[in-house]
Amino acid sequence: MTERPRLTFAGGDVELVARLPDGRALAAYVDRDGKRTPFTATAWPHEFRGIGWHLAEIKRLVTGLPLQGAPPIAPTLTPHPEPRASQPRGFLHAHHTAAED
Repeated sequence: MTERPRLTFAGGDVELVARLPDGRALAAYVDRDGKRTPFTATAWPHEFRGIGWHLAEIKRLVTGLPLQGAPPIAPTLTPHPEPRASQPRGFLHAHHTAAED
């Protein structure tokens, strides 16, 4: 089976490496032998080109890439603490009256 033609971006052959949280892809430029170079680029899926590639396939490929630079997971919220023993449950603040509550 023959290997699929490479994707290109800005005139160079690229290999998709990772997906960014905003939906763009991180791509590494490759040389003529297919080895990665130290140069990278970020681009939206519709900016990549390739013979035999359809945009839907490129989008699916980008979506399947590992996520890089994901925002940290939100901390879990702690429940509101119970009233202290010195404050009865019916505790009213100084500016409240029983009629307001």
